[in-house]
Amino acid sequence: MKTSTYLKQARGTLGLKQGDMAKLLGVRQVNLCKYELDYTIPPGDVILRAMELIKGKRNRKATP
Repeated sequence: MKTSTYLKQARGTLGLKQGDMAKLLGVRQVNLCKYELDYTIPPGDVILRAMELIKGKRNRKATP
């Protein structure tokens, strides 16, 4: 899966707007937009943070 697709799907899964997701990832909204449009490759730490956010959501869902 392309990182652009992954970031878009992660944001959708979390139910966040681009600006909100960008804040959680520690980047500017304009940069997240470029990552999602596949204009720029995001740094590894941004991808890892997105993975951690998804993992956290899954863990919260599994907890009764």
